[in-house]
Amino acid sequence: MPAMLADVAEEMRDVAPEYAAVLAERDAEVLEAAVAAMQRLVAQAAEPGPLPGTGPDPAARIVQALFEEVGRSQWRAGYPLPTLLAAFQVGARVAWRHVSGAALATGVDPARLAALAGAVFQLVDQLSSASAAGYLAEQEERGLAQQRLREELVQLLLSDRSDSGAVRRAAELARWPLPELATVVLADPDDEAARAALSRLEPAGLRFRTPTGQGVVVPAADTAEWRERTARLLDGTAAVVGPLVPTANLPLGARIASVGLDLHRQGLLRGDPVFVAEHIGTLLVHREPRLLEALRRRRLAPLESASPGIRAALRETLRSWLVHMGDTAKVAVELQVHPQTVRYRLARLRELYGAALEDPEIRLELLLALAWG
Repeated sequence: MPAMLADVAEEMRDVAPEYAAVLAERDAEVLEAAVAAMQRLVAQAAEPGPLPGTGPDPAARIVQALFEEVGRSQWRAGYPLPTLLAAFQVGARVAWRHVSGAALATGVDPARLAALAGAVFQLVDQLSSASAAGYLAEQEERGLAQQRLREELVQLLLSDRSDSGAVRRAAELARWPLPELATVVLADPDDEAARAALSRLEPAGLRFRTPTGQGVVVPAADTAEWRERTARLLDGTAAVVGPLVPTANLPLGARIASVGLDLHRQGLLRGDPVFVAEHIGTLLVHREPRLLEALRRRRLAPLESASPGIRAALRETLRSWLVHMGDTAKVAVELQVHPQTVRYRLARLRELYGAALEDPEIRLELLLALAWG
């Protein structure tokens, strides 16, 4: 038996090298399975019967269970099913070479040799089927379990009552790397085109349903490339893409996306898809408090690095500077401070915001966030 297994390992190196390594590393387990298979072969040669596990033979059921577990372990190890089946074919060739050689050496008659050949290949077919069944069963069970974990994760991500530790643990269990930024994409619940498009955002995205819509939590990047790719994937769906937020702010992002979907249904937001961040003015005209809160968090976040007292002064200076369109003298008069103080604060604001202060759209959003905040 060890000599036959050594030959199997040698031939396996060309067809499935990963299995050759398994034979070497887990020789005791492999030997146990091989002995059980050979015992089954002897019984099969004497009286060919049903597939292992389908008849009354307890030994057959043991072999069936053993090779189902082989298939399960191969799925867990990440080996593809075709490679597993190819390994059985190699094993069949080598086993027949050894078995037929031993039979001929002992003078087995041609009729018995033919029966033995049939038994060998029937057995290998049975063992291959048992392993494939185990492989597919494990795949299905793990897939369902993984889907449940993903569903639990998305519920936590969209809940205001979740803590970061619970989210991190759920993400690890679901094997979903937590991104720095994410967004919620929503569409009408009965839109078949949207359902197909949202599925294209998986497996990176996490699907969910609500009474008023279907959606996906998607890892995002604040880049033109990400926007173009997302627009292409959602083209023709009338979906709404919420604001890009840290995962901790996804509950708010989901509520804003929901507002966007409502306004889109009313014809107040147009786009295919609609990117909520590009319709800030429209949403703010409706004085949607959730959107205003999201805008304030997003645009005023750089000020959080300053101490509370300095932060208040910087906010007031920034608001006045935006209102007076950069006229430092008017800012100084309104705030009743020295112009040099205004210039110092503006220098600090430029450190915090960088080139964003020169972007007209961002300046408008800053003004709205400060004036209505």
